[in-house]
Amino acid sequence: MDALRRLLIVMLLLTALLPSRVAAETPMSGRPPQSATPVADALSREAMRVALMPTNTIASRGQAQTPPRRSFLKRHPVWSGLLIGAGAGTAIAAGAWGNEGAFVGFYGGAAAGATTGWLLSR
Repeated sequence: MDALRRLLIVMLLLTALLPSRVAAETPMSGRPPQSATPVADALSREAMRVALMPTNTIASRGQAQTPPRRSFLKRHPVWSGLLIGAGAGTAIAAGAWGNEGAFVGFYGGAAAGATTGWLLSR
């Protein structure tokens, strides 16, 4: 947040260095002196407004409330079921039938896990 304040102070100083239309002998009219361009005037007003703003207002202004991050299992139940089912199916089939059964167990477990994840997500 200090970086934002520093940037605004630099912008304010740059606008103060721009050539002014108001002569030095002009009496005070209660208004701030106007610079050569309307953009510099607006920049100066905005920099002054933000520089005088409380810090907590600046911090909360541009940030939206982000929802809490959910776990992969909650965001992707079908993929989670597929991965868990494929691993479990492969392990069970390989243990029961050897290497030949691992291939069938992989796809069977993946299908069962994905289906279970899909059903649980509803």
